[in-house]
Amino acid sequence: MILLQVKIDRGRVLREELVEELLYFPSGDFIQGKVGGFDILFADWVWLRIIQYYGHHRMTDAKFEFLGHILDVLTTLDPRFLHAYTFGSLLLTHDAEDPEGAFQLLSKGSQRNPKRWEIPFTRGFIHYVFLKNYREAVGSFHLAALLPDSPDMTRRFAAFAAKKGGEIQLSIELWTELYQTSNNPFEKKTALRYIKNLMKKEVEDLFETYYQEKGTYPKQLSELLDFTQNGQSLFVAPDGDRLLYNKRTKEVVWYNEKFEMQNE
Repeated sequence: MILLQVKIDRGRVLREELVEELLYFPSGDFIQGKVGGFDILFADWVWLRIIQYYGHHRMTDAKFEFLGHILDVLTTLDPRFLHAYTFGSLLLTHDAEDPEGAFQLLSKGSQRNPKRWEIPFTRGFIHYVFLKNYREAVGSFHLAALLPDSPDMTRRFAAFAAKKGGEIQLSIELWTELYQTSNNPFEKKTALRYIKNLMKKEVEDLFETYYQEKGTYPKQLSELLDFTQNGQSLFVAPDGDRLLYNKRTKEVVWYNEKFEMQNE
C-alpha cells in the first residue's frame, strides 16, 4: 500500500495509469485474496481512486468506460459501501451513459443489502430523472417505502411520480433531497449542479410562458411569480445562490452574493 501511494503521488499521468491498472484485476474476489484481510481499507483506497478517475475524465475526454468495472471491484471488497451503489449508479447513468450497468450495480447492492431503502430509491431516481420511465419509478419508490427506516419522502415521491410524471419540479425535489441528506461532499456538489441547471431551465420556460401571454418579456423575476406555484423558492438554490435576470444580456444567471462582494 505504501509503495502504491508513493506511485500515486508522483504525478497526474502516473495516477491515471494506476487507476486503470485496476482494470487488469480479474475481479474483486481476486483482490480479496491479495490484500491480506484489509478488504475495507483497500475499498476506501479504491473509492478515492474512483473520485480521482471520475474527476480526471470529466475535465478531459469525458470517457468513463472503466467506471463500472472499478465500482464492481469496490463493492466486492466492501459489500456494504452504500455510496458506491447509489452515487456510483448515478455516475454510470449520466456520465458513463450506461444505465444498464447502473441497474446491475444496484441489483448487486440489493442482494447484499436487502434492507437498505436507499438502493431501490436510487433505482426510482434514475428511472424518473434520467430515463423518464415513470411507471418503473413509482414501483421503485414504493418498494423503498416498504423497507425498514425508510423516510416519509419515499412515500411522498411515489405519490408525486404517479401524479405528476414528467414535471421538472419533482426532479428538482429529488436532487434537493439528495443534496440535503448526503454527507458526501462530492455527491452534494454533483446534486447541486443538477439542481441549478434544472431551476434555470424552469425559469427560462416561465419566461417563454410569460411572453406568450403578455407579448413581452418580464423586467424582473418577481413578475414570474403568478406563473409558478413554487414562489420565491424557485429562484434560490440550496447553497444560497440566487437566479437573477441580466437586463443587458437578457439572460437568467446565477448570482453568488459572497463571491460578488469579494470581488467588489
